[in-house]
Parts: sequence; structure tokens; C-alpha cells
Amino acid sequence: GWYGTDVNGNRKESLAAASNWAVSGNLTVAGNTTLGDAAADSLTVNAGVYSAPNQPAFLAYNSADDTNVTGAGTSYDYICDTEVFDQGANYNNSTGVFTAPVTGRYHFVIRCLVQGLTTAMTQQNLELITSNRTYAMQNVITAPAWTQWQFQLEVIADMDAADTAFPRIRMVNGAGDTADVFGGSGMYTMFAGRQTN
Repeated sequence: GWYGTDVNGNRKESLAAASNWAVSGNLTVAGNTTLGDAAADSLTVNAGVYSAPNQPAFLAYNSADDTNVTGAGTSYDYICDTEVFDQGANYNNSTGVFTAPVTGRYHFVIRCLVQGLTTAMTQQNLELITSNRTYAMQNVITAPAWTQWQFQLEVIADMDAADTAFPRIRMVNGAGDTADVFGGSGMYTMFAGRQTN
């Protein structure tokens, strides 16, 4: 149950756990407070710090090298198959796709380490593909002297409920698809996201 006081200081009696209540105007919360039910708290305030254990958030990385996947212009949707956490179970580590459970804004970070580059691979693209739009970064380099390169893209994306997001890499102008997406527990290749509101 619940009890408290209204804005005039009048005590409000305990409500049954299954009851719904609404507040119009301002709601002031003091002390340690939980809004939600004991099984699935929606918001907890403790000493001025809040936590939202049902707020979607995930972090996953690519655990093993994906070999010969791009280089001559082929787009490769890389899958971060090992989850560090997946609060809300909205990330699918088999497909590499995050599905938004509710409409809102989502903060995403994608990173990809590509190896086996040749001097001919002068254009590199990293993209976050969402249902609403594609977010992209592109590097154009004349005859790169290195054989590996790491890219990172960070965005705040607007998503509707059931919209999806996933990362894509593309190396261009090589003689063939000889570039690899690096994998390993160091999170050189990773995908992370969380709902911001």
C-alpha cells in the first residue's frame, strides 16, 4: 500500500497495491520512494539518486573476427553477439538488432575496428541504420598507410515503438572484400544504447 500527504498537508491513506492513482500539478517526493510495484519498479529515488531498472539499456560486443566481409564496397551488418547487459531484453544478440520497446529518444554508440586494409581502400563508412533514418560517418583517405582502422559513431535517434537499429560498416575501392571486422572481449567492435526519454 501507499500513504502520503496532498499539497495541503492532508494525509492520504494507504492504497491497495493494485490501485492506480494520478497526480495533477506537481508531485513532490521526499525520502526513499518507489513509484511502481515491488516486482517491477518503474522509478526509485534513494537519497536524491534515482534509478529506473526498466529503462531500456544494452551493451554488446563482437566476440570473434568476421573475416573477408568488406573492402570492395560491400556493406556488412556486423553482429555484436556477446551481451554485457541487456536491461529490458530489447537487444537480439543473434541478429545484432535493437528493437525500441516504446516511442522516445535513444542514445546509441557504435564502434568498429576493421583490419586487413589495403592502400586501395580509400573510403570508409560507418552507419547506424534505424527505421526512421540512417546516421553515417565517412572517411576519405588517400592511400592509407595502415592496415587497421577504428571508427566510432554516437547519435541520439528518435524512434517509435517497434522501430529497429543496427550497425553497418563498408570499405570502398579495394580489389576485393578482404577486410575483417575485429572481434574480442576488448570491445573494439561494440554496440550500445539506452533510452534517454
